[in-house]
Amino acid sequence: ADLENLVLSGIGESLSQKIIEQRPHIDPEEEWRKLEKENVRMLLETDEEYPRLLKEIPTAPYILYMKGEMDLNAPMISIVGSRRYTTYGSQAAYALAKELAQAGITVVSGMALGIDSIAHRGALDGGGKTIAVLGDSLDDANIYPASNFNLSREIIQKGCLLSDYPVETPASIQGNFPARNRIIAGLSMGTLVIEAGEKSGTLITADLALEFNRDVFAVPGSIFSLQSLGTNKLLKSGAKFVTSIKDILEELNLEEIHEKSFAPAKIP
Repeated sequence: ADLENLVLSGIGESLSQKIIEQRPHIDPEEEWRKLEKENVRMLLETDEEYPRLLKEIPTAPYILYMKGEMDLNAPMISIVGSRRYTTYGSQAAYALAKELAQAGITVVSGMALGIDSIAHRGALDGGGKTIAVLGDSLDDANIYPASNFNLSREIIQKGCLLSDYPVETPASIQGNFPARNRIIAGLSMGTLVIEAGEKSGTLITADLALEFNRDVFAVPGSIFSLQSLGTNKLLKSGAKFVTSIKDILEELNLEEIHEKSFAPAKIP
């Protein structure tokens, strides 16, 4: 498209001009080779494989990058929480993620240090599927945090990594992580919050889930713990109270996929 047609598309004159200026410096064939080298697939919003729930949100990415193989339209629950966590938060995240995975629910999180990583581990140990949505690109050099590189390899074997950032996009770009939270919330039928401080970034994901008309669940925490101020506030604001996966499955009418009897989450 020329400048006139780009402006008419509605993206504005400034961005249209930037596209015209940058276009000569972009080699589509080279970008495609980068994807192939890193075994990264590109899903368009018009593709049948593109997740239906994500397509419903107003800021759905037109291009979604994927590393690994799985059904992106399977039942999903997001589990998010603080990087700083207590023993209680760790136990709750691991046990609930593991039991959700065993019940056939895909666990979605952001592979951040803390509760996110513990949730992925619980899902993997439960023999189920898990998806990590990253705030950077999916090429090996930019996996973040680097300490979770091995975890990312395990996730690819049992699920996938997702991002809306093209290869060679570092995690250091301001705004990447709050933006990726919309994908975590948008993919899922509901978002479960396990430990969040009063001003935790985790609450951004919960707010987005509410904005997208999705269920928000929270695990109650100690009134004496700073890491529970955010979750307890969510509960007072109307989030669904969770003490076992039964609370989630019943709310979402998914009880029939869970055959074993319900019991309180087991501490790992």
